[in-house]
Amino acid sequence: MNIPNVTTKSIPIKNQIRLLQTLRGDAASQIKDGILKNITNGVIQFDPPVLPDLQSVLQLLVSSPLLGQTAQEALNAISQPSTPTLPPLPTPIPAPSHMIKRNAEGPVIVGPNLAGISNKGGGSENEDALVAMERDGVKVMLVADGVGGNNAGEVASGIMVETTEQIFTADPQNFDLAVAIAETHARIQSAVTQDSTKKTMGTTVVGAVIKDSRATIKHLGDSKALLVRKGRIFQVTRDHSNSFALLSRYSIASPLLPSEVAAVLTAAKVDAIADISLPFSEELTAAIWPHSKISGTAIFKFIGAEKALTPDEITINLQPGDKLILLTDGATDYTSWDAFKQAVTDKLNAPAFELAKAIVDAASSSHDNVTAAVHCEPLLPPLPKARPVTLMQGRVIYSVGDKTDPDISVAASIDVIIDDDAPSPIPAPSVDAQLTDIQRQTEDLHQQWETIQVQLQAFRTTKERHQTDITKWHTTIARIGEAAPNIKLIESRREEIQSAFEATETQIISNFESNAAAFSDDQETVDSFAKLAEQQLLAAQVFRDTALQELDQNNPVAARVQAIKETINDLEQAVIQIDHLMEDLDLQTRQLRQEVQHLMLERERLLAKLQTNTSGIEALLGVIPELPEISEKS
Repeated sequence: MNIPNVTTKSIPIKNQIRLLQTLRGDAASQIKDGILKNITNGVIQFDPPVLPDLQSVLQLLVSSPLLGQTAQEALNAISQPSTPTLPPLPTPIPAPSHMIKRNAEGPVIVGPNLAGISNKGGGSENEDALVAMERDGVKVMLVADGVGGNNAGEVASGIMVETTEQIFTADPQNFDLAVAIAETHARIQSAVTQDSTKKTMGTTVVGAVIKDSRATIKHLGDSKALLVRKGRIFQVTRDHSNSFALLSRYSIASPLLPSEVAAVLTAAKVDAIADISLPFSEELTAAIWPHSKISGTAIFKFIGAEKALTPDEITINLQPGDKLILLTDGATDYTSWDAFKQAVTDKLNAPAFELAKAIVDAASSSHDNVTAAVHCEPLLPPLPKARPVTLMQGRVIYSVGDKTDPDISVAASIDVIIDDDAPSPIPAPSVDAQLTDIQRQTEDLHQQWETIQVQLQAFRTTKERHQTDITKWHTTIARIGEAAPNIKLIESRREEIQSAFEATETQIISNFESNAAAFSDDQETVDSFAKLAEQQLLAAQVFRDTALQELDQNNPVAARVQAIKETINDLEQAVIQIDHLMEDLDLQTRQLRQEVQHLMLERERLLAKLQTNTSGIEALLGVIPELPEISEKS
C-alpha cells in the first residue's frame, strides 16, 4: 500500500482562489505555485461561474516577480476556448436482434410485446443470461443469474438459455420449462465432473411460457417475476434466499419483522408472510422490497446443486394490458421501490423493450449485473360489463345482461385475488396436502442449514487468514524497528506534527467563536471572521500535509511502516465485518432451529388427526424425511 501524495486539489476551487489572494508567509509562494501548476495541468476542475474571479486573481499575480510566469501559464490555460457540448441524441430503439444474450450486454427484441435487455452494471463480467422467443403462437422468456463467482457462474447461466432455446425450437407447442431446467442441471453436473474447478457453479432461473393469454412461470433462486395490472405491481414468486425465508416466517409479534411489513400483515389479518398466497399485493410487494435480500446471505435453491430441485410454479391468466416482468436480483437489490415503480409507471403504455430498458436504467447504480425481460399482453376491445355470480370448481362464471355465458370465464386463481373486492373463500387444504407442504418446508430448511454451514466455514477460514496476516505484519514492523532505530524518532515527529495541527485547529476555532460572540449584532463582521477562520484552517491543513509528505519522502522506511499499519487496520476492520456476518448467520441458525421445532409439533398435530387411519399414517410417514438436527452452536 502506497502513501498517496497530498496536494491542494482536494480543496474546493473557491477556497484555493482565496488562498491565492490572501495567503502570506514563508511557505505561501510554494503553496501558490502548486495551485497555479494544478490549474495549468488541468488537475483542478472549476465551473464557469468562478472563471471571472479566477482570471482577476491570476492577472494580479502575473506582475509577481516569483510567480509571474507560472500565473501567466495558468491564465493562458483557462483562457483557451472550450468546445461547446451538444446535448446527447435520443437513444434509438435497436433493431430486432438474436433471441439469446449469453453473458453479453444488449437487447433482445422479438417484437413490440416481447423483449429484454442485459447490462453488466457494476460487475466485472456479465454472469446474467437472457432468452426470449416466439414460435407457433407460443412465447417463452427467461432470465438466469450465474452463481459461483469466479467458478464459472456465467457458464451455468449460459447453459440454461442455450438449453431452453434448443428444446423450445424442437417442439414449441409442448415445451415445458421444467424439462429445460432438468436438462440444464444434468449438463451442469456433467461439466463439473470434467472440470473440478467449476464444482460450485450454478444459476438461478425465472422463466415464463405464454400461450393463449396464459402464463406459466417456474423459478429457482432469487430472480423475480412481477405482474403489472392496471398500474399496480404484484410479486408472483417467492425468493429462495435465506433472508427472504426468515422474513417470511417472522410473526407480526417478532421485533425482527420490519414495521412496514408488520403494518401490511396486520391490515390483511395474517400472522406472517408465509401465510399469504401468491401473488402478493402491491402493498406487501412494496413493503418487502428493501428487506427481501440481506447482504452476505445466500440462496438455497438453484440449478447446479448436488441434487436436482423441482422449480416453484404459478400460472397467471393474463388480461389485456398486463405486463409480465422477469428480473435478476441486480435489478431489485440496488433499486428503491419508488424508483422502480416510477420507471414502470413512465413506460406503462410503451413497447416491451422500452419498459425493460427503463427498469435496467433505474438500476444504474447496481454493483451487480442487471437483466430484465418483459411481455406485454396486447390490448383488446373491452368485454361487456360483467359481474361474478358464482364460484364453481375453481372458475368464475360471469353474467352478461340476463344471460349467463359460460364462455366468458377465467381461472379463479389470480383474477379473484387481485380484482374481486370480496373473493369467494377457498376451501382449506386437506391433511394430506398439509403434510406434503411440511415435507417441502423440511427440504427447504435442510437446504438453508447446509448453505449456512458452508458460509460459516468460509468466513472462519477467511478470518483465520486475516489474523495470520495481521500477526505477520506486526512482526515485520518489529523487525524494521530493530534494523532502523530512527523509526521511533520519525514516528515521534509525525505525532508532533499532528498534535501541532490539532492545537492550531482548536485555537482557530476558539478565536472565531470569541470574535463571533463579541460582534454577534454585526453579521457582516461575523461573516468576515468566518472567512478568515476558513482560510487559516485550510492553510494549517496544507502545512501539516506538506510536512508529513516531506517526512515520508525523506524517510522511505518510515513510509513503509506507515503503509503496513494501514494494511493492518484494513485487515482488522475486515475481521470485525466478518464477526458481524457470522453473528447474523448464527441468528439465522437459531431461527431455523425454531422452525424445525415448529414443524415437528405441526406434524404431530396433523398425524394425530389421522390416528384412526393406521394405513394412511404409515404411508405418510414413509414420505416425510427426518428433520435436520441443528444444535445451538451450529
